[in-house]
Amino acid sequence: MTKLIDLQGRRFGRLKVEHRYLDHITSGGNIVVMWECFCDCGKIVEVSSNSLLQEKTKSCGCLSLELTKAVGLANRKHGGYSDASPYADRVKYQALVNIKERSRRRGYESDLDLQDLPELTDVCHVLGLKYNKGSLKDKNASPSVDRKNSNLPYLKKYKDNLVFISHRANRIKSDASIEEIRRVLEYLETKG
Repeated sequence: MTKLIDLQGRRFGRLKVEHRYLDHITSGGNIVVMWECFCDCGKIVEVSSNSLLQEKTKSCGCLSLELTKAVGLANRKHGGYSDASPYADRVKYQALVNIKERSRRRGYESDLDLQDLPELTDVCHVLGLKYNKGSLKDKNASPSVDRKNSNLPYLKKYKDNLVFISHRANRIKSDASIEEIRRVLEYLETKG
């Protein structure tokens, strides 16, 4: 029989052991010694001796949340896909990935970085749509990068040529000339 180690009053990470709690019995009949601990954030949790002694548990869970958020924010350079990362950063990263891929398909490497992309507003300035995440079935209101002059490549020296507009506006504009768009407008105006 193993000797019970008294953990009362000891500190493990953010947890201070207050007193022994009710033991748990596993399905195999083993006794798991539990301790009631106060976390520095103010929560009370029950933790097993093994989890404390093997340093598997160092907080009520608040430490893990803080570390996840910090990693997500620090990871912006590599995508920042953590929920803690700002929406604009995630959109810009995905736009940059798409730009790099389009450039490769066109036979050149884009030298753009995240900071070269335009600011992302809340609304498409072309159609007035409030941006949202969109889905595969409906991405009309999702933001996309447009080249004002579509003849210019995705390069740093032309970064002022880039603007965020809605996917719908970008699709409408696509590769149509101003004259073609004017003719479609005239057709729609005379149709009704």
